[in-house]
Amino acid sequence: MEEWITIVIPVYNRAALVERTLRSVREQSVRPLRLILVDNGSTDDSLAVCRRFQQENRCAGFRIDIYEEPTPGANAARNRGLQAVESEWVLFLDSDDELVPEALSCIRAAVSRHPQAELVGFTAKRYRPDGRVTYKRRCFSSKPEDQIIYGMMGTSCFVSRTALLRSVGGWDERLEAWQDWNLAIRLLMRQPKMVWIKRPFLVKLHEHAESITGLAYAPNREKHFRSMEITEACLADLPEPGRTRAIHYIHLKMLILAGLYRRERHRELAEETWQAFLRKVSPAAGKKGCYRLLFCYIGTGLPGGGTLARWLF
Repeated sequence: MEEWITIVIPVYNRAALVERTLRSVREQSVRPLRLILVDNGSTDDSLAVCRRFQQENRCAGFRIDIYEEPTPGANAARNRGLQAVESEWVLFLDSDDELVPEALSCIRAAVSRHPQAELVGFTAKRYRPDGRVTYKRRCFSSKPEDQIIYGMMGTSCFVSRTALLRSVGGWDERLEAWQDWNLAIRLLMRQPKMVWIKRPFLVKLHEHAESITGLAYAPNREKHFRSMEITEACLADLPEPGRTRAIHYIHLKMLILAGLYRRERHRELAEETWQAFLRKVSPAAGKKGCYRLLFCYIGTGLPGGGTLARWLF
């Protein structure tokens, strides 16, 4: 039997967490299924855990392959896995997240109902270090500007046709943060047919201090800005329509970050980022005042800053 979907999981020093992720894949009712694990130079027992899982769960309809990628970075590991994918669809799952048991069944049903679909997005629950459980907030959109503002397409929250993912060059290995943010923008700029599964949630996202994303914005300022710069440069090479609008929203993302730094009490960094935003957009006096109000609003910690930016500008 030929697999219709492949799950790719990059692994780096996740010996204490990856078994939970692997069990969530094993528990999927959909078969045939291929799982690709890519160890990214782990210095703990992650590779041994993956090999033990492979040995204990090898069976008909569940193919497990393990690769090693010496180039540092999750995107290098993801691209190594992407090279080996043979199925029509691919899902990238982070090594500290979980699929709910019915996840692949729901995705396959959505693909059957929408045979022209090229992307399928779905919702997630976020498990925070303090014990709180929340839904990952998102809008159900295929617009690049919504991805720029909301980041609705997280790594583990969508599946793509393999050919579409390869057509945009896969994951950008220059990025250390917001890798999924960048990839999804590039995918959506192609205006693919996208379908959303709004309910039920299909993924459990576990937040912790060692996550690539991190738990705060200010410590990752340089990584985030590099991601925005690289993404803007990628968009600059694309034709209109949509390019200028998308770049404008990347600049708005910079303003939102300035407000978030202020909320985290990094006032000097917030002002520095505010000035960088002004240099990008050179607004007239009236509009500058509106931007400043949004900056201060986000800085107070009140909700909906991204939505307000989207609505106003």
